[in-house]
Amino acid sequence: MLPGRHSCECLAQKHKLINNCLTCGRIVCEQEGSGPCLFCGTLVCTKEEQDVLQRDSNKSQKLLKKLLGGVENSGKADISDKDSLQLREARLKSGLEMAVKHKDKLLEYDKTSMRRTHVIDDESDYFATDSNQWLSKQERQVLEKRAKELYELRHASRLSRKITIDFAGRQVREENDNMAEYHSKLDETVEAINHGALQNPDKKLEDLGVLVNPHILQAAPVWVDQAGLLSQRKMDISAESGSAKDLERNRLRVQDREIQEISDGGWCLSLHQPWASLLVKGIKRVEGRIW
Repeated sequence: MLPGRHSCECLAQKHKLINNCLTCGRIVCEQEGSGPCLFCGTLVCTKEEQDVLQRDSNKSQKLLKKLLGGVENSGKADISDKDSLQLREARLKSGLEMAVKHKDKLLEYDKTSMRRTHVIDDESDYFATDSNQWLSKQERQVLEKRAKELYELRHASRLSRKITIDFAGRQVREENDNMAEYHSKLDETVEAINHGALQNPDKKLEDLGVLVNPHILQAAPVWVDQAGLLSQRKMDISAESGSAKDLERNRLRVQDREIQEISDGGWCLSLHQPWASLLVKGIKRVEGRIW
């Protein structure tokens, strides 16, 4: 061990532990010795020395002067100690200012993280023609056309720039392409595709008045009562009930489970347990308003 107080980073593994600094938490070993902390300047001493200092006697005053680097017979501090204390205070002040600036910087980064990390990718947002397998041929052509127009607009040559010369006002203005207006038209196209406005429904299917498979081009089969099972009265009643409201109801009727999944409206039924499990298993079907 070196004579005197020297900085040591052994964390009291090689030398005996003196104590921990109550201000910065530095682990002070026997090599650094009792006295002001080498990092923040706070007095650090052993437990026995703390007991002596708390007595407030002549011995405690002498020990305090010794730990702080003074002379027992003189109350004057050394000039080098004063200079070191001033230098330490200046270093602490500058470190505090840097810490406050760094804190403000981190808070500002946290506030603007959404704006800085937001990625605007028009091509992947609008023109996902390859990944979207539900688009029709017409919709793919429209989106590819819009993608080509947007690419030409954003990567246009400098030779195609438009410059307006105002002789009366003595001004030269460059006409920039209005990207906002183009994106609004593009959004209208995407909105029309999402709502199916570009699809032309088959007129033959509309005349049928019932929900049929759109891929079947022939007419829907009609029931013919050859055995005479249906009476003339029932046929008259069914003919009278064939109003527009009934036809609309028949057209919207769900035929099978596959069409029901295709026309899923996204509704969800939420139940508490154990009623949910009982309902799924078919044990409990009706419970009343408490559901």
